[in-house]
Amino acid sequence: MPKVRPVVGRRAQRAQRHNPLHRPQIEVQTASVEQVVPALAKLGTGPDAPAVDTGDKVWALASVSTLLAEDHEPHRRLLLSHQVVGRVLYALESDTNLEVRREASGALRNLCLSSRSTDTMGELANKRAVEIVLQVLRWAALGLQSHERRLERTRAPLLAERERLLTKPVEQMNRKERRLAAKLAQGRVPEAAADAMAEFDGDDAQGTLDVHGWGADADASLAGMGSAAAQCLVEMCESLVTVLMCFCEASDKLLARVLQWDWHEPRGTALVGEALCAWLCQAVHLGVQAASGAPQKADSACVVPQVALGIAAAHALSAITDEEGMVQALVGLGPGPGRAPLPTPAQLRDARHRGAARLAILAEAAALLQRDSAPRPAMLGVAASSVLVNVLRHSSNDEDTLIVQSEPLSTFVHETLLHQLITLLAPVSVDTVKDDSVTLLEMCLELVADLASLLGAPLDTVESGTALASVPASLHDWIVAQCMRSPLLETLLRLATPHPSSASDSEGALRRAIEARALAALQNVLMRLSHFAPPPPSQWPEDDEEMLQRIALWRAWVGTSFLDGEHAAQQASDMSTLLRTLWDQVFAIAAHWASVDSVANAAPGAAHTDLSVAQDGLAMVDACLGALWGLARVLEGQLPLTQDDEPASYVSALAAAYESAQDASVRVKSIGTLACLARSQYYRVQHAAAVPPPAYERVYAELASFWLQVAAHVPDADTLTAVLNAMVDTYANENAPWDHVYTQVQMQTKLKALVPSLSAIAKRVDRSTDAPLYAAAMESVQNLRAFLDYRASLR
Repeated sequence: MPKVRPVVGRRAQRAQRHNPLHRPQIEVQTASVEQVVPALAKLGTGPDAPAVDTGDKVWALASVSTLLAEDHEPHRRLLLSHQVVGRVLYALESDTNLEVRREASGALRNLCLSSRSTDTMGELANKRAVEIVLQVLRWAALGLQSHERRLERTRAPLLAERERLLTKPVEQMNRKERRLAAKLAQGRVPEAAADAMAEFDGDDAQGTLDVHGWGADADASLAGMGSAAAQCLVEMCESLVTVLMCFCEASDKLLARVLQWDWHEPRGTALVGEALCAWLCQAVHLGVQAASGAPQKADSACVVPQVALGIAAAHALSAITDEEGMVQALVGLGPGPGRAPLPTPAQLRDARHRGAARLAILAEAAALLQRDSAPRPAMLGVAASSVLVNVLRHSSNDEDTLIVQSEPLSTFVHETLLHQLITLLAPVSVDTVKDDSVTLLEMCLELVADLASLLGAPLDTVESGTALASVPASLHDWIVAQCMRSPLLETLLRLATPHPSSASDSEGALRRAIEARALAALQNVLMRLSHFAPPPPSQWPEDDEEMLQRIALWRAWVGTSFLDGEHAAQQASDMSTLLRTLWDQVFAIAAHWASVDSVANAAPGAAHTDLSVAQDGLAMVDACLGALWGLARVLEGQLPLTQDDEPASYVSALAAAYESAQDASVRVKSIGTLACLARSQYYRVQHAAAVPPPAYERVYAELASFWLQVAAHVPDADTLTAVLNAMVDTYANENAPWDHVYTQVQMQTKLKALVPSLSAIAKRVDRSTDAPLYAAAMESVQNLRAFLDYRASLR
């Protein structure tokens, strides 16, 4: 069975925010469902249906769009019961009138974005929605490619008349010719008399579609069309691209159908999905041209829709390039996803050349992300940058192909793009942003979250031939410059700090959206930073002297050298002070949201509305836990476990978070953070003591009992993996100061008795649907068995 993603994915929700559902552009009076349903019934579902007047058809489709835009579930169900899917799709496929296709595509867009059920997407797939959408997109590109040539042929007689008048003596002209000659003297060219909207027809183009280059002629074609026709066409394409993105995010099966559709591209590319990437990149190019003001003769009414089309196309590219194979098709490095035949060397050379051109378009769009840019062009820059981040994540380091603005892609993403984001976010205040600027801020924060997964390289991935002295320096420079001493963390923390109004229902929804995205970005940055930290005791590189030296240098910089046991009175470094301050601030945010009544009292498994305080608050607690886990791993748990001889508030809070957790993510993060804290030796700094004080001993014992309690009542395989890894990591070193509690709570005997039940939980994971989880769970059980054997051998 294919893996099913959410029907409305993250990027589809982003598209809904930047252009909140399609609103009809024609005059549509407020219509009730009772009026719309009879009009909808007139729309046919096949060629046998009676003909419908174009005006009536446009009105019916626009009314359906209006009802769907209201996001009212009873209206949606009523329309679905009257075959709205089949009727809208047939209108989109069979009628080439631009107004009809715009309103049909808008209704389809609203249906996809407002749908909360996989049944709707299944019905769309069964009625060939994927093929119809792609067919109309091809029709639009084909028409734009040839429309300018048709206009030139129409103008040819008028241009010839102009030449004749310019050479004719004035005294021989009649009154009409004199007026026309005066216009020509002012540089005005006669326009075609035919209606441009009626002229546009993608099926009437001469030649075949150049899917890799139709955008080069699109500006001239749009300028030659009537203003209403050009705007109508671009808005239709923007809606259809958003629908396409919803298909790609809905399921792998729909994604495969989207990628494998035949565009009838004459060059016969061997890369699956390349034609789709080419179409979307050409649409991005069209948006860049409009955003940069390049098409001087373009109608101003068409500029905003063109930018919106570019944003939608970039979002769609970002969605499909989450798949590694699609990145290969985009940049021309491989056959793409599926069982595509391997390209010949000549085909691969041509594909790389085309891929470089597509990357250049994306780089040109990414350059729009500037501090002083208007919100819409900057949004296009962010969306294009997210595609480049995906390319870098999945592509090999091929400098011949991955070149962006004369920079290697890795340099562009790590340095240029990150600097642009930091510069853009640093001065932002939530109190001053509004409208499109709010969406831009949310998109920038999401891009930071995506970018965080690529920053730097962990200690264990540094090439062995690299000079030892240079490795810590490069790590130090990168971490300090890009994360710690730049305003990035400060900015994210400032935007994530809850405002007093955030806990209100509808009034605080905007602030919660920004705070949630800032927390998610902060979590990803800190989790990525934690990959630089030394491994836990169970993975200690005892015989790797070079790695041990790197760990010692890391600890000296972070301020955890007292783990070596040689500097009991050592004071914390500036960096450790900064990290611990950040820990306190993030914990305060988590405590704030956990104390909100609707969050604290959220019923397990209850459905919450998209804008509910409960759902947003739970998500922010989850993100805070991830950030705390990352900080705990960076500091190797070296945080105070007690306060006034009582367990620190965050120790009990993390245990309580596990007990009240509604999903596995919160449980895993709580366990992971507590596992780091269980290895804390902060008493060496806090009390200048060589042995743990009694208060620390009590916390060590409580955590040991906590692990046993969790292991005895494991609810799922994710929690199983987390708790077993926590115990093995904590008690892998029998010489640790806390190790005596292992015997004190009789952990060896109790764990040995639990092994059969823990193994049964791991075996219940379906390896065909979730192979990584099955492998992780089985490995954790095997590690536990080996750990128990090792502990038994110590007696």
